[in-house]
Amino acid sequence: MHPNHRALIATAVGALALVASQARAEPPAQNHPANNAPPAPTAAPSPPLSQPEAWTLAEALNAGEVKEAQAALTKAHSPAVKDFAQHMLQAHRDADKTERDVAARLRIAHTRSPALDAMEAEQRDSAQKLQSASAKDFDRVYMDAQVKGHEDALATIDGKILPSLTDPQLRANVEALRAIVAEHLDEAKRVQAGLAPPQSP
Repeated sequence: MHPNHRALIATAVGALALVASQARAEPPAQNHPANNAPPAPTAAPSPPLSQPEAWTLAEALNAGEVKEAQAALTKAHSPAVKDFAQHMLQAHRDADKTERDVAARLRIAHTRSPALDAMEAEQRDSAQKLQSASAKDFDRVYMDAQVKGHEDALATIDGKILPSLTDPQLRANVEALRAIVAEHLDEAKRVQAGLAPPQSP
């Protein structure tokens, strides 16, 4: 074998030995301190509602809708918006009466909760936006609020109210309310889509 070939082979063998020794010295990736860091803390889940708290939350959904519909009937300009507001007023008044009758029959006391406080704060904020909306913007502000409000209502029913109800009568009533809210959401989106786009200031 040519001397130069022997030198090249010796050099290659030495390089491979060096790489192997370095690989043996390097600690396994899974033992690296960064990989053993504890998981990031997650937000604590909301405390579950008692059955009276959940029922009171359902009643509050109707109360908020009635107030906003009353405001819309006095300030809205679009016939479609006025018709929608009238529908909301009647439907949620009827639902509220049914829920109060059920609560009286089953002796369910009005019970406050942090979830109710948060909902009522959102309702006050929405009412304030309606109150301060200009005449030309009112229809759009109201319908935007109705779409968001009904989406939030469905999330509240599915995530907080229904999981907290065990009485079959209460569950059946809230499931019926959920179907009404879903229909109202579809209707609100149709009315919203039919409004003229907002004008530039």
